[in-house]
Amino acid sequence: MCSLLLVLLLVSAVVLSLSHGVAGSATAHLCMISAPREHANYVRETSGAIRAQILAGVTFSIHTPDASDSDVGVVFPLENRSLAIGPDCLTNEDTDPLPPCGVRQQGLDVANALTACHRLQPGADWIVMLEDDFMPCDNQTLAVLMETLDSLDVHRIKFARFTQGGGVVAFPAGKVLAYAQSVVDHILTMPCDRVLLEAWSAGDSDYVFARHLFKHVGSVSTIGYRNEAEFVRQYSGLRENECGAEIRV
Repeated sequence: MCSLLLVLLLVSAVVLSLSHGVAGSATAHLCMISAPREHANYVRETSGAIRAQILAGVTFSIHTPDASDSDVGVVFPLENRSLAIGPDCLTNEDTDPLPPCGVRQQGLDVANALTACHRLQPGADWIVMLEDDFMPCDNQTLAVLMETLDSLDVHRIKFARFTQGGGVVAFPAGKVLAYAQSVVDHILTMPCDRVLLEAWSAGDSDYVFARHLFKHVGSVSTIGYRNEAEFVRQYSGLRENECGAEIRV
């Protein structure tokens, strides 16, 4: 009788342990942000690679100004694309010393897309922002990303980066709207990646994965002047994200 009771207790403990493990697993919504490029389109290839790795507890959406591209599945149009970027951008005036109009537009698109993704999946633990020209390094990339997020405390982390810069960034769902608002608040003073690394949630911790989980496959920027020869020559190193290479903090 005692042996049977012991067995039942052990079985109950295992069931509770397994249930706890399932309930404690992180959930995430992957939020790919796309924008037009001249003579280039990466979203078909990168979104296909992402979809091939979708796990339980992970959802995915694409947000772009042009929602007519049916080749990549259901996409969501970015809204309010001219809001708050400044009247000079509407009249083609010189924006100096403000950030260029394309940079401001990118920031606004990021803020709008993250807000939309939070609205699509309000129950997710994490909202993961992906630029549309970042490709998973292998077929275990999302599994490693989710395992890492599962180990982080959403209450102590402001974001987790899995590439150099802001190519793939995971935000705790409870904080992503604050980041989106901070991007809008700084739209006339700094780009969204600088807001991420410098101006937002000062004092909170961030997390940087040891190596690149995604490769930057894009050679054409969504921002026109960044495709000019002099800019490419000077900053080409910023576009190089090699799989397995160490991420510089």
